[in-house]
Amino acid sequence: MKSIEENIELKQTRQAVSELMESLEKQKQANNLLKKYLLQERQEKAQLVQMLEEAKENSWTIIEEQSYLEHCGEDGFSGNERKSRKVGHMLPAQGWSGPAASARGLEASSAEKDTCKRCAKLHVERKEAIMEFLNSESRYGEDLRIIMEEFYCPMKTTGQLTNKELAVVFSNVQELIGFNEMFTKRLQESIDQAINQGDENLLTVRIGELFLEFANMLLAFQTYFLQQSSSVNMLNTLEKKNEPMRAPVQRVTRYALLLNLISKTTTECHQDYAHLQHAKSCVESHLEKMDTQSKKDTTKKFLSSYTSFLRRIGLVK
Repeated sequence: MKSIEENIELKQTRQAVSELMESLEKQKQANNLLKKYLLQERQEKAQLVQMLEEAKENSWTIIEEQSYLEHCGEDGFSGNERKSRKVGHMLPAQGWSGPAASARGLEASSAEKDTCKRCAKLHVERKEAIMEFLNSESRYGEDLRIIMEEFYCPMKTTGQLTNKELAVVFSNVQELIGFNEMFTKRLQESIDQAINQGDENLLTVRIGELFLEFANMLLAFQTYFLQQSSSVNMLNTLEKKNEPMRAPVQRVTRYALLLNLISKTTTECHQDYAHLQHAKSCVESHLEKMDTQSKKDTTKKFLSSYTSFLRRIGLVK
């Protein structure tokens, strides 16, 4: 009789150990997934670091900033650009005041040309960053639609997953799609409006202000991110590729990089500068919260599994 009880107890202990090992393996997979996200973020940051370094070369001293304001004004347009937009431009006083004045005029003209070159280069870099923001947002939207068309719809139609399982795997993808469509539309409209008004360098486009209008989408990203470990585990069980499912997580990390790049190529006197700083802070804050909450959830699940194991083998009640 005692031998039978020992066998039963041994069997229960083995089962508890097996369950604990399975739980630990799931936590390991979740940690590996998080490491992949962080690695990809570092790789994307490395890709942009060269552009950031080029932008840093255009960081001006106080004197250079004053020169920029005198040359371009607070609107960021150069003299020629301002003329084309029918904005007044100061002309030098008429008359000749001797060789010294003439020399000073030549020096001023040379300095103005140098400043103009710096302005032009900065404008080009800022425009490229804004266009990359729009194009990458469009590509991200395509990834979201792939998730719905190639994963969600077939699984729902064939009954491969229950409604509860679908909710776990796909979380709030539909909400993310809604935000993406509205945000992409507003970005495109803002850029089109600038071009139609003759602003080819997109100096009147305020990415920071636009982003803050859609700041609530960061909460949707956070919800999706915290559900990812369960989603990936279920897809692994079904032997389904889960690469497209990472698109929202990759996108929110790229927001921080793009906003930082646009901020580096935008002068402090620009009307969108403060908005860019605020938008960048919002993204960074949400990324920190997502990382902290993910670590808490991982620790909580591990402790729960470990306590269950100890209870099964009789070490705790």
